[in-house]
Amino acid sequence: VEIRYQNQKQAIQHSLYRGYKSCVEPDIHFGLGAVNQIDSLWIKWPDGKAQLITQIKANQTLEIDYKNARFNNSL
Repeated sequence: VEIRYQNQKQAIQHSLYRGYKSCVEPDIHFGLGAVNQIDSLWIKWPDGKAQLITQIKANQTLEIDYKNARFNNSL
């Protein structure tokens, strides 16, 4: 997952699993400070599909659905 805003970028690789009988929260949190809007959010799924969402208001929780991902080299 990668976000871009005000000529800055943050990225995280996220996995729900971390070893034997261990898991992590499904949520991803980005610290934005006083930033009010994210220019783009890019999700690259393990199978190579991707999603691009633009113009996202800050301070909210998004639920991203894999069914909206697609194979597209232009993302």
